[in-house]
This record gives sequence, structure tokens and C-alpha cells, in this order.
Amino acid sequence: MGNLFDMSGNQLRHWAKVRQLSGKEIARLRGIRPETVSRHMNDRHAMSQVDFAAYADILDVDVASLVSKSTPTPVFGVLDRSSFVHQRHASQPALIVSFGGPSAIGSVSIAVLQPKSMVRPGTHDFSRLTIDDVKMDGCFFVHAASLTAQEISDHCFTRLCMVSAKISGEHQWYLGYLYPEPGNSGPGRQNIASERRYTVSPYWPTEDSRLLNGLEIEAAAPVLAKVYAPEVVGYQISEEI
Repeated sequence: MGNLFDMSGNQLRHWAKVRQLSGKEIARLRGIRPETVSRHMNDRHAMSQVDFAAYADILDVDVASLVSKSTPTPVFGVLDRSSFVHQRHASQPALIVSFGGPSAIGSVSIAVLQPKSMVRPGTHDFSRLTIDDVKMDGCFFVHAASLTAQEISDHCFTRLCMVSAKISGEHQWYLGYLYPEPGNSGPGRQNIASERRYTVSPYWPTEDSRLLNGLEIEAAAPVLAKVYAPEVVGYQISEEI
């Protein structure tokens, strides 16, 4: 039977790195030559359905995760426990995050990382975190094109969004649910330049910020998807080349 899969850009190398297995270790577990694994990792030799199934079993993933190459997504910033999004500082290297398997959403998005814990205790400048500083507990995919548009579409209302709002005299990025206030024209495309006011319900409400009312919004971008368990899916954060 012919091979049913497109081998271009298979994810064997990615998942081997995620599972911290070398090509030699995978070859030993499969009972094949390391040279064969190397050819499969580098797309120099087409893999059969049997190959995909065997590697998927060793790496504890489904076959679909090995078939297609994921789309790297630029990292915009990091979410804190007050629902503020800290944009990466311009002096820091640009980062990208990749997940196993196909990712059409990743090609039109930027990523906001939700940290599980900070490796370096006392680290407060989220905008300058390095790769080693963050252990991901989740990842939000935010629609990139919406950030540059000077309007808010109905895709943002009552849904989870990332907004640029004027809070305490400063423009800050915030993750939450967006609602037009009385006097706005309601759902539909609205001109931000008209200084309409909005309410944001934080993604993580606190005693001090259950609702943020009367906000002046600069930009709003809908959250297209969230990965809730990055370690299960398999992810890699790297510096953008």
C-alpha cells in the first residue's frame, strides 16, 4: 500500500526534542538503525504508515501530530495574575512559540503566554523575561491584524479579547471580555477615534478589578484560541531568527 501522508516538514525531530529523546534512543526503542531515524527526522527518506505509528507510540502522541509542521507564532508578551499583558521589551530577543501538529490559527496570530511559575524568584519585570524564566501554563492566540486596525468589530464584543486601554493615565494591554457601555451604537464596526467608552471584565477578576468601567480603548483583538495544557500538546519556545 502506498504512503498516504505528505512527508514534507514532518514533526519527528520536534517531538523527539519535546520528549528529550535522541535519535539513537528512538532507534534503540524501535529496533532500527540510528541512520534510518536520522533520515526520517531530516525528510531524506519517506515514512510509511507503520513508521508513523511506531514513532507516535514511542513519543506518546497521535499520528496527526507527526504528519504536519506547525506554524511558529510570534510571542507578544506575558499575562500576569491581574490580567495585564506585559509586552516584550524592545531590548529583548524576539521569541516564537511552536506546538506539535498543524496550526492554521498560529499563522494569523500573536501569542500571549500564561506562566505557571517564575523560575527566578522575585522576577517582576515580565517584559524582560527570558526563555528560561517562564514555565507555560497556557497560551492565548490573539488575532494579529486587529491590533493595527482603528476599529472594533462585533467579533470582540462579549468575547475574550486583548485590548489596549487607558488605565490610570497609561495605555496598557489587558485580557478580558469587552462590553460597550450605554450610549455606544452597539455591536458592529465602531470608530475608536470617536473615544467611545467600554467596560472590560478581566480574565482573572480580583477584588480591586472585578469590572473596569469607562475605558478608552485604543485597539482590540479577539482571542481566537487557547492551549490549556501546553505540556500535553508539546511546545517549544525559541528565539526568532
